Amino acid sequence: MKQSQRIVKNAVLGVAAGVIGGLVYLATTIAIARNPHVSLAEFGKYQWVLAFGMIAQLVADSGLPRMMIREIAKDPECVGKITGAAAGLIWMITLIVGLIVGVIALFLPFGSDMKIAVVLMTLATLATFHGAGYSAVLRAFEDNELNYLGFILQKILHLGFILTMLYFRTGLIGFVIAHLLSNILLWNFYHLLVARFYTKVKLRMDLPLWKELFFSSIPMGGGVMLRQLAMQIDIFVLGLMT
Repeated sequence: MKQSQRIVKNAVLGVAAGVIGGLVYLATTIAIARNPHVSLAEFGKYQWVLAFGMIAQLVADSGLPRMMIREIAKDPECVGKITGAAAGLIWMITLIVGLIVGVIALFLPFGSDMKIAVVLMTLATLATFHGAGYSAVLRAFEDNELNYLGFILQKILHLGFILTMLYFRTGLIGFVIAHLLSNILLWNFYHLLVARFYTKVKLRMDLPLWKELFFSSIPMGGGVMLRQLAMQIDIFVLGLMT
């Protein structure tokens, strides 16, 4: 396939996946909001917990998957080394962010259910971070159709899990578990694709490469991170004020 054709294909697939995924996510949100067993207060709690988790994920991410795409595209022969080191770094960042959020949750002015939900939602969004690391390999090799397939499947699974939680009236914790399960499945889906088509990933502790990836990713992902934070911070602040 010519490069121009590949660009057009990826653009069309990206738009289609965005529309389909967006509609499924909209249906998920409406299903929660319109359910007679979900109060307005509980829906507000869910939105706040989701905003908190997304902020934690954005801080952890800091553009690292984008840096992986660049480095792998520059040197495809090093895909195993780069992915293994990046996966190790992602685990390290996950542990640090998870511990910080765990401490913060203890001091939040909410009940125990909200504190548990905050920790679980953070784990759910950090699972997305891990998935993005493996997705970066697919994007580096321009196999975006596989990336978009995972994106759509995750949205459909999430809707299915949410409908199940609504049926059993599990409340806030159930909604958060739905996020966690669908994100873990997406992470494993991308991991299996990378292992099947590109390289077996072995976690690597490579401090020089960690340093290069981390500090190079911040300028690249900083702008995106700030824009996304701006979209969530109002929900976060309003939740604390109320």
